[in-house]
Amino acid sequence: MEVKMEKKKIVSAMCLATMLSTTSVYSIAAAEKPVTQTSSRATNVLKASDNDDQKALKAKEAAKKELTAYANSIKDKVNSDNTLTTEEKKSAVDKIDKALARAINQVNILHTHKYVDLIKREMKQKIGEASVVKNKIKDISKKVIDEELKKQFKIINEADDSTMEEKNKAIESAKKEAEKAKKNIDNAKTNTEVQKAKNDGVAEIHKSNPESKVKETAKKAIDSVAKEQLDKIVADKKVKEEERQMTIKKVDEEVRKAKADIDNAKTNKEVEDIKNKVIAKIKNISIKQKSAKEDAKKELTDYAEKAKTKINSDSTLTDEEKKTAVEKVDTALNSGLSQIDSSTIDDFIDTIKQKVKGEIDKAVNPENKAKDIAKKSIDEELAKQSQIINEANDSTTEEKNTAVEKAKDVAKKAKANIDNAKTNNDVQKAKNDGVAAIHKVNPEIKIKLEVKKALDEAKKNQIKSINDNKSTTESEKQTAIDRVNEETKKGIFGIVQAKTNKDVENAKNDALTKIKDIKPESKAKTDAKKVVEETAKEQIKKINTDKNSTKEEKDEAINKINNEVMKAKTAIDNAKTSKDIENAKDNGVKQIMHIVADTNIKTPLKKAVENKSETIKTKTFKKAKKEKQDAYLKAIEEGQRVLNNPKATKKDVEDANKAIELAKKSLDGIKQMGHNKAKDKAKENGKMKEKVKESNRTNESNKSKNSKNPNGQKNSKGNLPKTSYASGIVGYGVSVLASVLGAFAIGKKRKED
Repeated sequence: MEVKMEKKKIVSAMCLATMLSTTSVYSIAAAEKPVTQTSSRATNVLKASDNDDQKALKAKEAAKKELTAYANSIKDKVNSDNTLTTEEKKSAVDKIDKALARAINQVNILHTHKYVDLIKREMKQKIGEASVVKNKIKDISKKVIDEELKKQFKIINEADDSTMEEKNKAIESAKKEAEKAKKNIDNAKTNTEVQKAKNDGVAEIHKSNPESKVKETAKKAIDSVAKEQLDKIVADKKVKEEERQMTIKKVDEEVRKAKADIDNAKTNKEVEDIKNKVIAKIKNISIKQKSAKEDAKKELTDYAEKAKTKINSDSTLTDEEKKTAVEKVDTALNSGLSQIDSSTIDDFIDTIKQKVKGEIDKAVNPENKAKDIAKKSIDEELAKQSQIINEANDSTTEEKNTAVEKAKDVAKKAKANIDNAKTNNDVQKAKNDGVAAIHKVNPEIKIKLEVKKALDEAKKNQIKSINDNKSTTESEKQTAIDRVNEETKKGIFGIVQAKTNKDVENAKNDALTKIKDIKPESKAKTDAKKVVEETAKEQIKKINTDKNSTKEEKDEAINKINNEVMKAKTAIDNAKTSKDIENAKDNGVKQIMHIVADTNIKTPLKKAVENKSETIKTKTFKKAKKEKQDAYLKAIEEGQRVLNNPKATKKDVEDANKAIELAKKSLDGIKQMGHNKAKDKAKENGKMKEKVKESNRTNESNKSKNSKNPNGQKNSKGNLPKTSYASGIVGYGVSVLASVLGAFAIGKKRKED
């Protein structure tokens, strides 16, 4: 991001330099326009200024004409927009006219044709923005219609007295009114017409309410049938008054329930079904005699006997639970029979029957059965014991899994004993025996124990081997023994952490290998390795301070040194005699000392920097502008800084070398922009020849004028062409210098990053 900002700053500087040089020419030319020119060069400048004024005038007139046409097209578009009212169109057109006036004013104040297109584009955008109408009244009105339609939908759907079909019909009516209102809004011309169309639409939407004929008709039909049935009951003189009143109440209750169901019904079909069902039921209601009670009592007695048979055959109940359940059935039956005898209304008999049957069903399926509770205890103890087993660090996964499966088998057996138990005491004993048996199941610790013994044995043997070594001192032996003890300790820890039999075996083998590989190191080997390490450190230090190599070349050399250190240490470890140790050490030191970093990458840059003295002696350098010379010397200075930096990377070197190359080429006036150099040079030569010819023609023309006016202003602006030419050269020089310095800035920025 910072590199991009640097580039933007450089480009801005170049643009500013170009604008300054151009402005200086036009400003001088404009200032001198009223003065009579006696110099041929001054006359040329005035002509150029006149031409520029003509171009500017012509460009501005064309721009104003184009802006006016553009504004008119936008106004036509606004006036043809049916989504706008007359007032909105007028407001938009006024804004466009104001934007056009500002645009023409912006064009008029321009002094050069160069910025006409830029101003024209900006003003077109402003004119276009002025035509945009926000918060159109028609859009707002249609939104209000949509909101009112939603509110009416809610009112319709909450109408309990109407069926779904009646509600849907009302919703469709409301939708049609909403669409009609929106169409009227679209066709409205003025704000007032839009407002009226909206208000009329809202009013019509609010009139769309559902009918409630279906439910009302059904209720009337039920009332009619009920009245006919009640008239028949009242006219029957053969029955007792008590029985007549009970029947009348039953009819009234059916009517009440049916009407409530109709109120809750959603569709026409649901209403029709409820109506037909209750009418059929009412027509079948007749005055019942005393036999209804006897039938009810017989039904309950039979139901109770079946329940007791089911209880006595239920193996999930103990003897005590069966006895208790049968007693509850008898109690419920006796209570029900007594209530039926006391009842004076048939409907109450049905209620009593349902209540008693519910109590009997409850007795058949008692809660908290002793066997269920006992088996739940077995499951809980199994879960606890499984957790204890799985947390045993001294056992492997296989040993734990074996124990868990064994515990499951014990639990399964305990549950079978509980199921076969007859009494509560039998159940309790089966449960307690099962829990005790589950607690006895623990995983074996055989595998890890045997492996630990193997490690202890290996440790003893290795320590004996170390103590038997006559070529080492007691201190060296103790160091080795300490290492054996440490590796044994690590091995045992690894075994404890191991999960499976395979993990234990792997941990054992790894520990045994490390223990057996421990041998007392003699001082000669230790000293030899130390010499190799010190030599490597010194050589790496030399490499890191070497200015002639890059970071990448240093890293490669250091990697080679590290490899040689490893080789030397391995050779020392494998040495049998003192002479072998010495030879391994000397050979390692020799190989390390021979390793140096390559210096190939900085060589081209070094040559380019050293070539400075030759370059500044050349004619090309001496003829070049100071800006280009400074750019070249700055590039050389940057290159030397990179050469002196021991931490410089390959990218730093390449960037510095490229910067010198670009700066050196710019001394010849070569622009690095990808153009054909020969063609550019020929083109420039052609332009210079044309300028010389034009200058000669002007000089010849002015000779006669000067002879007629010998006392004219000879020195008024004799230096003007030089000023213009100098300004152009300065602008070009600034551009080249900015390019070169930009390359340096980018390279330096990358280095800092």
